Amino acid sequence: MSAAERDNEAIRDASEALYRLLSDLGRRAAFPPDIPFQAGQARGKRFNATIGQITDGHGRIMALPVIERAIDLEADERNRALLYSPIQGIERLRRAWQRWQRRAGETGPASLPLVTVGLTHGLSLVADLFAGPTRPVAVATPYWGNYRQAFALRTGAEMVTAPAYLEGRFHPQAISAALTGVRPGEPAIAILNAPSNPGGYSPPAAERRALVESLLTVAESRPLLVVCDDA
Repeated sequence: MSAAERDNEAIRDASEALYRLLSDLGRRAAFPPDIPFQAGQARGKRFNATIGQITDGHGRIMALPVIERAIDLEADERNRALLYSPIQGIERLRRAWQRWQRRAGETGPASLPLVTVGLTHGLSLVADLFAGPTRPVAVATPYWGNYRQAFALRTGAEMVTAPAYLEGRFHPQAISAALTGVRPGEPAIAILNAPSNPGGYSPPAAERRALVESLLTVAESRPLLVVCDDA
């Protein structure tokens, strides 16, 4: 059994809905046992010959003198600045970020956050893992054009929309309205954006509760992945 097949089996056992939400690419994806994996295995060993990890034999980075003078950091911080960073981000930072996200209290199980090179990169990763040809992506209009680029243009997903505002007021049921014509049981993606771009509106507590209730109702009839863009 391949690594991807083992991962898929574990995901399906944990959540059938999540497995159904994965794209074809998402089901084929698995962390490769090559350079990043080997670098993790080599970390802390007496001899570390992985690519780019040039040290003095005692775990300290060997940098050009001009670079060392420019950054002027202590040894540990200099290593953090110049050696390879973990692909998913520095764990201490990720844990601090998670504590900040959960500052109002526990909200359920969650992995550590991942570091990306920007918002659009993060959206593109989500699109790769969960979107694909004809996969409905529900979003309230008006919406940021990069959503179409990341989901529809790159993966062939179908953008389905409904107005974010009706008669001058926020429409908490916009996502469920956008999915009205989608066959029940078909997996779908919903994108939430607050403060809205380009609308600029951020719903208060009562409207957020109504929005959550609407999403829970949608999730009764289909696997639903909710992407929260709170930039």
